[in-house]
Amino acid sequence: AHVGKSSLARQIAMYTAGINRPRNERSGVLMWSGEQLEEECAEAMSFQLAGVSQAKIRNIGKATPADWASLTTASKLIHESSIFIRCRPGLSPLGLRALIREWKQDCAKMGVPADLVIVDYIQLMGAAGLVERNANREREVAAISGKLKETALSEKVAMVVCAQLNKDGDSRKGDDARPRPGDL
Repeated sequence: AHVGKSSLARQIAMYTAGINRPRNERSGVLMWSGEQLEEECAEAMSFQLAGVSQAKIRNIGKATPADWASLTTASKLIHESSIFIRCRPGLSPLGLRALIREWKQDCAKMGVPADLVIVDYIQLMGAAGLVERNANREREVAAISGKLKETALSEKVAMVVCAQLNKDGDSRKGDDARPRPGDL
C-alpha cells in the first residue's frame, strides 16, 4: 500500500514531537511544506492523529460525537505540541536556514531540543543562485539537496526531505523499479 509523502512526513513529525508524552520527552520539529498553508497542514495533522477522515466530518450527519471529540482532542494536542509548521512558497535553502535559527530559539523558549527539520516537497523550494539560469530541474533539485545537507550539518539537526516522484516509475518491474533521479 502506498502512503503519501505528506502523510508520512506528518506522522514522523508527530512521533518525533512526542505528542502524548511529557514535555521532557519531546523534541522540537520544524515542518516546512511547499504545498499547503500552515492551517491546512495543522488541520490534516489533527485529522490524522484523530483517525477521522476529513470527508466524514465534512459530510453533514456522518460524523459521530466520538469523531468530534477525537478531533477536538487531536487539534488541542497538535496546537500544544512542539511542532512548528511553516509554509512559505518558493523558500530557498538559505531561507530555510533562517527559519531553522528562529525555530531553535522557539524550542529553547519551550524547553525542548530542536531535533528534526522536515522539508515536504523539495521540488517546490527555490533554487535561485544555486545553479545557472536555464539548468534542468534535476540539477536544481541536486543543488538544493546539497545545500540542505550542508544546512543540516552546520545547524546540527536531523533533516527529512520529501520529494514527489514521477508515477511512471511505478510501471517498471524488478530491479528496474527502483526510483531514479529522473523520476523527480
